[in-house]
Amino acid sequence: MTVFGDVVSSTALTRQIVLGINNFRKGVTSPADGTLGTTPTTPTLLFAATNELLTVGTLMPFNWDRTVDATLFLVWALASVETNADTLDVTIDYTVPIVNLTANGPGKASTQLTPQLTVTTGNGLAVGDVYSMTATLASAEATNPFTSADAIGFVIEMHLTNTTGVASAHFLGACIQYEATD
Repeated sequence: MTVFGDVVSSTALTRQIVLGINNFRKGVTSPADGTLGTTPTTPTLLFAATNELLTVGTLMPFNWDRTVDATLFLVWALASVETNADTLDVTIDYTVPIVNLTANGPGKASTQLTPQLTVTTGNGLAVGDVYSMTATLASAEATNPFTSADAIGFVIEMHLTNTTGVASAHFLGACIQYEATD
């Protein structure tokens, strides 16, 4: 039972950190600035090659529940007309910096994820059709766990894994979903 905004103790407190494209830093070889639409025009970053890199670092809130996996959502729009069952393949490398612990800064060994999404006729194959993909950021991951109270957030780098299915895509933004302790 909830009274005056109290939350039942078994209710998960899901929160999100939204990362617009302006939160990302371009790599030496970077996706191109792009737009979709006419009015309004939506800013994008157009990935068209496997060596184009984009990076973001974010601090997590103090009430971040470090015992629960987080989810990274990436939002994409098609850059050209696609064929049913083409796939968009992305490689994500991330680290979890931990303060006050030697060799655990942003430059430590990364964890690699390779999420994929399949475009379908039912969900749209036209230029500008929007898709999202998810990747789990595991709380107790061997190389980059965030179970420590001194884990402060994520440094995430991404690029296209290949261009054999969806050869190019507009990146629209990202979101990290996590659970809060209060």
